Amino acid sequence: MLLGTLDLTKRRYDQAISEAQRAVTLAPNSSVGYLWLARILCFSERPMEALVVAEKGVRLNPRHPEYCLNVVANAYLRMGRFEEARSTLKQTQVTQPNDPAIPMWHVVGRPRC
Repeated sequence: MLLGTLDLTKRRYDQAISEAQRAVTLAPNSSVGYLWLARILCFSERPMEALVVAEKGVRLNPRHPEYCLNVVANAYLRMGRFEEARSTLKQTQVTQPNDPAIPMWHVVGRPRC
């Protein structure tokens, strides 16, 4: 995952995705692997794929879904699906009520007039 993150910072998206996919292949039951793959896909402007991957991460770790749910919300935002993003973010408030980023995401998730 570290190599994928480094590739992402250098905007080598294909290599970053490849590294993250490799991490998921090596640890297919790791929700963290799916989280990072989904994040990389989001930053690579592939939000629909990121959504599928992040939702799998949520299923793998249903007790602490907030990390993957943040990526799900980000994918919805990138697709212009603001209401779904807002609804997803409300779910994260249940497990992270003191996260200062959540109110910011609510503002970002509002469509502009």
